[in-house]
Parts: sequence; C-alpha cells; structure tokens
Amino acid sequence: MESIRTLMTFQEKILKLHYLYHLELFGESFCDDFPQSATEKKQGILGHSPKGAKIGFISQTPLLDQDSSFLPKKSAQMLEDIITKVFSLSPKECCILSLFKTSQISYDEHIKQHADILLSQISQSSARVFILFGTSEIADHLFSKHTELGTPIKFKHKTLIPTHSFGALIKLPALKKQTFQHLTTAKAFI
Repeated sequence: MESIRTLMTFQEKILKLHYLYHLELFGESFCDDFPQSATEKKQGILGHSPKGAKIGFISQTPLLDQDSSFLPKKSAQMLEDIITKVFSLSPKECCILSLFKTSQISYDEHIKQHADILLSQISQSSARVFILFGTSEIADHLFSKHTELGTPIKFKHKTLIPTHSFGALIKLPALKKQTFQHLTTAKAFI
C-alpha cells in the first residue's frame, strides 16, 4: 500500500514538472493551476509580453483584458498614461504583467506559485527593465530580502525598480512626484 502511495506522489510530481515546463515554454496559454472560481478561470490573464519589449510594468492584478486592451480601471488608465506620456511608447511596445492572474487577490499558500510564474515571465521577456508597482504587494513576495522604493534590483540580467502601488497613488496623489523619480531612474536603464 505504501509503494502505491509513493508511486502516486511521484506521478503527481512528474505531472507538476511537466506542467511547469509547458508553462515556461508556452507561458501565455497556461493559467489552470490557480485557485479561482469557474468564471474567473475563463478570465485568467497572464499579461502582454511582445518580442522586442523595451520596458516592463508589473501590477498586483491584471490591467489588461484577454485582447491586451486596458481594463476600465483607474490604475489601468494611470499605467496607459505613464507608458504614453512619461516613456513616449505605445503599450504594444511594453511588457505588462501582474502578480495575480485574476482580480482575486489571495495571499495564501499559492502566492509562491504566482511569484514563480511571474519571475519566469520576467526572465523570458525581452524587456531589460521592469517597474514593480507595489513594494509590499509585489516585490517583497518575489524576493526573500526586503526591497526599498526606487532602489534597482538585479535579477537574471534584468533590472527591477519597485515603486508605489497604483492603489497608493490613487489614494495619496502626493506620492506621484516620488514615483516619477523612480520612472526617471527606469528610463536611464532603457
């Protein structure tokens, strides 16, 4: 009986490795392993990562729909303005990702899975610099050490710059000046 249980555990691990291999290989097609309702499963968004992306932006929840159009949210409008007005780029030239792949935020045992997938997406992207909108919301879950606002972090030949979350920017507009400084720092890495 014990050998059957061990065999089942081994097979589950092999299936999980197979899943992770395909996730990394075909990242945009796989979003099935997250705990979510049936309606959200249809809406799982892995993000937009075009070949030749010049810069990447990472939010806590998706800001794009499945057609890579911005969602009708203040944070999505804010990101679109940053891309076009601060960086003078088209959103199609940028990598836009999120920690969570649905609007449901759940800091449970699955956060490690979300973080691993996001780190894989970052390493596979052609963008060399990423802005992380949310230090405690995103950056602290990706890296074991505490991250400071505006301080560049090196990760697999990529530069990640944490700044204030969109939620904080909406609630406290005074943070926009400091965030603009972080965005200017990111511009220097492009």
